[in-house]
Amino acid sequence: MVKGASLSSECKLFKEVTFWDHVMLIGEIIYAIYNSEKEALIYINGKYWSLHSIEKPNEDTRQSIKDILEKHSTLLSIMMNFSKINHLRS
Repeated sequence: MVKGASLSSECKLFKEVTFWDHVMLIGEIIYAIYNSEKEALIYINGKYWSLHSIEKPNEDTRQSIKDILEKHSTLLSIMMNFSKINHLRS
């Protein structure tokens, strides 16, 4: 746990998924503490970003997102299967 963090959570490892030279850890949260007085930060590509509320996308935007996910679902499936095959070989 990180003292003073906006969110601290303890997870139980559920699954490890290997993508080429990266490993994604999927966990089940078993304990969490949220401090609403602290602003949450995200670190991506060398920059810090803050979280804030966003409005629910309208129906057209949601449909567009659904179409994109369906279009690329085959690629995601191939990546997941490739990862499983690689995992079995190692």
